[in-house]
Amino acid sequence: MRKTIKNWEEIFEKHQQSGKSIPAFCDEIGIHPNTFYKLRKNKASMVVEIKPTRSIAVTPILLRG
Repeated sequence: MRKTIKNWEEIFEKHQQSGKSIPAFCDEIGIHPNTFYKLRKNKASMVVEIKPTRSIAVTPILLRG
């Protein structure tokens, strides 16, 4: 089964909750640790913060790909 971005976000969250090392967690769910590291790195680079150009009190918007 191909994993979507949403699936990977769930996998990253489950890993954090597991308290296990990445290799142990990946072995348990059946993926290669290099895949986990690569997609986690790519996920971090997909987050973009947009700040307003004027100095008004607005909360920044985060876009996730």
